[in-house]
This record gives sequence, structure tokens and C-alpha cells, in this order.
Amino acid sequence: MIEPKFLEMMNLELDGVLAERDRTQLHEYLSSDPEANKYFEGLRATVAAANSVEQVEPPPGLTGKIMNAVPFAHRLREPQRRGFAGWWDIWLTMPRFRYAAVFVFGIVFGVLVYSAVNFESQRGDRELDVTELLGTMKQYTASEGFTQTGTFDVDLDRVQGRVSLHESENVLLAEVALDASDDIDWVVEYDRGELTFDGYRSFNGGAGDVSAAGTEMRVHQTGDMRYLLFFTRKGHPSTPFKVRIYSADQLLLEHTLSPAAKSAE
Repeated sequence: MIEPKFLEMMNLELDGVLAERDRTQLHEYLSSDPEANKYFEGLRATVAAANSVEQVEPPPGLTGKIMNAVPFAHRLREPQRRGFAGWWDIWLTMPRFRYAAVFVFGIVFGVLVYSAVNFESQRGDRELDVTELLGTMKQYTASEGFTQTGTFDVDLDRVQGRVSLHESENVLLAEVALDASDDIDWVVEYDRGELTFDGYRSFNGGAGDVSAAGTEMRVHQTGDMRYLLFFTRKGHPSTPFKVRIYSADQLLLEHTLSPAAKSAE
């Protein structure tokens, strides 16, 4: 029986890649084992015969005839120019791929459905966060039971308009109506110990980015816009509002408005 390592050496020798040291060992083995030598010579003859066969190009249309003879579900389409099968070929010819794809899709779909149901459930259980309702909480206008208690006009090169306060029994509105030819930022600062900021409404279209944090309401504005900012009294407010208007971080105007009193410079 020929040892496996010498069988491997024979194949490497016929391929022309056997190392010189191994070649010497192989031929010593072949000279001492007639059976192995006969086997090796048979391999050599087979390789020589295969190399001598002339390669013949198949006739035109042979590939198509062979492919047409195979049932559609068990064959790949004719190879594309890029030399590999497409996703549809893999889907048709590989059942395991189909099962895996359906399984993964089912898991993803289930996770999405669970997440959506869980999110809605949590939304239903949690308390209402009033910060989500800025601009929609109240529907007051300056004519519904409010008295104007302070106002001042804005007459600058880039900004014209008016800022005023309107008060009722427990609500205070700050009305800011400005027409800006350039980008501006205006800020209304208030005392959180006396007032709670409840929300705002905007009018007249235009462009405005609104943010409320800490003790101030800030709006980035271009064009003609009007805002109503509404507050709930915690008591009788006495601290003045501070109103500032900026352009490119340059302070253009600073003014104060006192609740239930005339405006003060």
C-alpha cells in the first residue's frame, strides 16, 4: 500500500512544484517499491494524455440548449457579463437562503411591531409633558378679556414694530410684532419665581426659530412676524420684563416692561 505522503509527493512532482529534497526522497522510494513506481508511471501517462488533447470550442447555442433542458426552478440563468449569479438566481436555487431571509424578515418585523405597541403604551401611561405643546396650548388673543398695561415702539434702521403687555386675572400676554429687514434675534426675559411660561402663538408667516430655556424666550426671525407669549401668574408679578433685540450678536435695543404699570425705560 502506498503511503499517503508519497501519493501527495507524486501529484506535486507531476505538477512541477515538488521541492528538490522531497523529489530525491520520492525517487528513492519509487526505486524500492515496484507497486508505487507502477502507480506513478500510470499517473504520468494520464497527465501526458490529458495535456495532449486538443481543446475544442463548443458549437454556438450549445449552452442555451443545455440550460433549456434543465427545469427552470433548478437552474441558474445564463451567466451575466460580470460572471456571477444575481439575487433572483440565488433566491430560486437556494431554499436555505429563502428560509433564512424569511426568518430574518419575520424577526425584524416582529421587533418593529413590538416597539410601536410598547411606545404607544408608554405614551398612554405617562403624564402630559407641557413642553410638547408650545404654540398649541392656549388660544388667547389680545381682545379676549385682556387689558393692555404696557407698550413701546421699535423704530430702528433694520427693525420696526411694537412690544406690549396684556393682562387678565391670572394670565399675562407679551405681544411682540416686529418687521425685520435682516436676520435678528429677540429675547424676552422674565422672572420664573413670579411667572410660568405656558406657550406661544405665531402669526403673519415669515420665518422664525423659537426656543425657551431658563428664564428667557428667544426667537430668530426674518421678515414681518407677530408672536403672543402667554404666562400664568404665580402671584402678582412686579419684576419687569426685559426685551432685547440683536443683529449678528450686536445689541440693537434693550427695553423693560412692567406688569400692571406703564412701561419704563
